[in-house]
Amino acid sequence: MVFHKRTVAFLFVLASFIMALTLADIGVCQDTLTVTKSASPDHIWVAGTGKFPEYTTVTITVTGFGGLTTDRLPMDVVYAIDSSGSMDWNDPSNLRLEAAKEFTDKLDSAKDQGGVVSWDNNIDFTYGLTDDFSLTTNVGLKWWINQVDSSGGTNLDVGLAAAIAMLDANPRVEDSVEVIIFLSNGAGGYTPSGGGGPVDDAVAKGYVIYSIGLNVGSGSWEESNLIDMATATGGQYFSAPTADALQDIFDAIFQIVVISTAPIDVDVIEVTQDYIIDESSFSPTPNSVTENMDGTTTIRWNDVGSIVGDMDGYLTAAETFVATFQAKCNKGGNQLPVDVDGSAIVTFIDPAGNPCEVPIPQAYIWVWAPPVGGVWAPVNIIELLAPWIVVALIAAAVVAAAGTRRFFTKRW
Repeated sequence: MVFHKRTVAFLFVLASFIMALTLADIGVCQDTLTVTKSASPDHIWVAGTGKFPEYTTVTITVTGFGGLTTDRLPMDVVYAIDSSGSMDWNDPSNLRLEAAKEFTDKLDSAKDQGGVVSWDNNIDFTYGLTDDFSLTTNVGLKWWINQVDSSGGTNLDVGLAAAIAMLDANPRVEDSVEVIIFLSNGAGGYTPSGGGGPVDDAVAKGYVIYSIGLNVGSGSWEESNLIDMATATGGQYFSAPTADALQDIFDAIFQIVVISTAPIDVDVIEVTQDYIIDESSFSPTPNSVTENMDGTTTIRWNDVGSIVGDMDGYLTAAETFVATFQAKCNKGGNQLPVDVDGSAIVTFIDPAGNPCEVPIPQAYIWVWAPPVGGVWAPVNIIELLAPWIVVALIAAAVVAAAGTRRFFTKRW
């Protein structure tokens, strides 16, 4: 008996250890998502009866958490804006300037700074860094942004070197995020990373470049220049087929630079039971629907933060993803679970970079079968009575064992 207790204790400790290792792999998540699920109507007919309703509509909702944090490092941003003659037709309405000014409106003058470099094959002017983001003549950053013209040739090295020099002259002594937003059509002189040009200087100093290709051909050498400077410095390249796309790109850059407390890479993974069939009428369209070998079905919606709200990839507390689909059931039963417990989950990356997951809650349906011998058969009787049959068998075994024990006790 003592051995038995020790064995149980050992198994309990072992199980706890394994669980701890599993949780360590998943990571301690800072917060979690709010996930709901329903099936309506929850009373339907078995598929193939021709009776209505045969379909139930499954609805899954996922609400994020957090948002943009107000507790962040100061930002020092330089707009290096192409002012060459090609901007006359690439951006006739000067939307690149409007996007830069709207980005500036999101900065905090109490701690952020901004500057602008107007460049073509030479430097037209530079202004900044400054914390005056106004339109005040000769003083405000937005006034200077408005002075960027469209005339001259193109030399990317010239514009990039001037932006780096502005950050070099930064009077700030405390830590800050130092960023260059480099906008061009990519055509012109450029020294690739590793060649000793300005981009190597930016890498050495930790300056991050977010480059934007305005009306740049995909796969072109012009695009490769802009991709190179962003990749080398740990930034990101954005393609703007037309100037109309620039505002969304500037907004996306702001979201990347500013620390967020919301989750990202949110994937919804629904796995339906093998008796749930004919899944259809999806909204929105999932990234994949897979029929598994065991008859279950896996439905995936990936990166749902990119298709709701501001579509920046984050799923904040103010944003909710809603997915619906219709399905039938090929067997009768009471309170049948729609999904496979433990397999239907939502995965995400929390603000600390931890991979996390939360289960999708269960939804249940009641399924009527057609009448048998004039008697309605909403359930499989054997399935309904099975738990009670097991209980009865166990009780009978206990009674029989007790009787046997008394018999042998008397004999002894």
